Amino acid sequence: FFFSSRRRHTRCSGVSWARRCVQETGIGDSEWQNYSTERHEIGERIKNELLNHGKQVIMVSGDAHMSAFDTGKNNQWGGFPVIQAASLDRTPSCKGGPYSHGVFIEREQFGTLSVYDNGTSFCYIVQAFHFDDLLLFYDCLLYTSPSPRDS
Repeated sequence: FFFSSRRRHTRCSGVSWARRCVQETGIGDSEWQNYSTERHEIGERIKNELLNHGKQVIMVSGDAHMSAFDTGKNNQWGGFPVIQAASLDRTPSCKGGPYSHGVFIEREQFGTLSVYDNGTSFCYIVQAFHFDDLLLFYDCLLYTSPSPRDS
């Protein structure tokens, strides 16, 4: 589904992927750790079909029940940014990582993603909150690297 729907949107400069974590999970987590071949295949396809063609990819997940952000530096399955955006009212847990901008594990958290795409340039702002308290802030415009993946 992901790759067939991507082909219909060739004019956009970025793709946001809201799915479960593709980073390594530990024993006792969901069954995703049993699918290393599939994780590798998804990451390679994202790299080959999107990133290598100038598309930006951001994965947003709430499945880990925590707040965390990685610029893609630690994502071995494609090298794209990963946002863990919530524990909301659920029991917190810690999955995946490492994350370049840390992990926040407690109840009552949420994350936001603001995307700016004018067709030729693509940037995003990631924020994580505990109630009104800002836990994490990342603005790709503040970094001078050629791609957010390289920050």
